[in-house]
This record gives sequence, structure tokens and C-alpha cells, in this order.
Amino acid sequence: MSFDPGRPGPVVTAAVYDDGRTPLALAAGLAAALLADGLWAMLVFLTGYEIGYVAWGVGLLVGVAMSRVTSRRTQQLAYAAAALAIIGLLAGKIFIFSSSTGRVADELVENQEVLRGAVAWQMYNDGQLEPATMAAVEAVEAAGDTLSDALWADMLRQSNARLAQMSAEEKRSVALFVAGGALHEMDIVDGVRAQLSVFDLLWLLLAVGTAYRMMAPQKKPATPSREQEPALPV
Repeated sequence: MSFDPGRPGPVVTAAVYDDGRTPLALAAGLAAALLADGLWAMLVFLTGYEIGYVAWGVGLLVGVAMSRVTSRRTQQLAYAAAALAIIGLLAGKIFIFSSSTGRVADELVENQEVLRGAVAWQMYNDGQLEPATMAAVEAVEAAGDTLSDALWADMLRQSNARLAQMSAEEKRSVALFVAGGALHEMDIVDGVRAQLSVFDLLWLLLAVGTAYRMMAPQKKPATPSREQEPALPV
């Protein structure tokens, strides 16, 4: 509180209220982000679908957790809430990518052309192709050349016969092997990037914006000065 000699009364100096709970609020925001991305990934795993608007819930949960712990609203807390929302969203995407082998395998089982090719190469690796075909493929591999159309067609012919004898469990086992190998070859950055679409970016912006606004300082209307106050009628 300060005294302005030009005014008849004391003037209250505005200050940002600090309840001392900022570290606890940050911890709550981080816990909420990790909990939200775990729930998001579990929903994807159970349903097989990545519902975009669930990502908005990550930012909402971060903002709710932090706002319930502390009554303080500052620009720094708003930036922290936005950053925690981004961490939660990225962690969710990484978890979804890491656990997507089963979903990719299910798609491969339905794609007969890809499955035929996978079985053909598995038969080659296991030495189950016909001797002449094995020798021809080994010669191509040793020379570093590309398989000819005729040789590839011969491999697919044999894989067709093998597929006709395979059970559903055996087909899924092959699909899991192929899916695991494909995801292993793809690093996490590429895996997350492959999941992103325009709608994902829109939901991400909404989630981050929600967390930010919930912890940002509220703008109060300016109080008119004495000179600006309207004159009272006489």
C-alpha cells in the first residue's frame, strides 16, 4: 500500500498472489499429463481407433489438475501448462506407436498380397522353398541384384500353397513378425510423424491452448481515473 499526495486516500499496489503451491501444481500437471496419455493409449489399444478429440482431453486434464492445486495465475504457469500438455501428447503418441504391432498385424492379415510376400520370404529364410528356387534366390542375394519377376512369381506360387495350409494363428504369427520388423526399422520420430494428420495438429493446438488459458492471468477491466470519472448531475 502506498500514499499518493495527489489523491485523498491510499492506493493499493497490485501484486501477484503466491500461495506457495506452484511446485505442487507443476507436479500435478505432469502426473495428469502422463495419466491422460496412458488412458488415451489404452483407448486406442482397446478400440483399435485413434480418436482425435481425446487428445484435447490431455490438455484439459493438465489445466484442471494445476488449477485445482493452486489459485495462482501467471504467464509462467500458463507456459508450463502448455509445455506439460505437449509432453503428454507426445508421450501418448510414442506409446501408441510402440504398442501398435498388434494393430498393424491385424491389417496385414487382411492384406493377402502383403501376407503372401511375407510368407515367401519366411520360406526362403527357413529354407523351405523348392531347391531350384532357393539356389536362384541365393545367387541373386549374393550378387546384390533384384529378383526377376519370374523368380518372384515362383516364390509367390509356393507361398500360396503354404498359406492354404496355414491356420489363422499361424497367419497372425507371420503378420506379427512382419509388423514387428517394420516398426523396428522405423525410429520413434518417424513413427510419431507418420501418425500425425491435419486434424491431429488441430486437436493438439486445442489441447495446448486449453491448458494455457486455464493457468493464464485473467485480464481485469481498467479502473477509470478520477479525471475520467463522469461528472455527477447537480
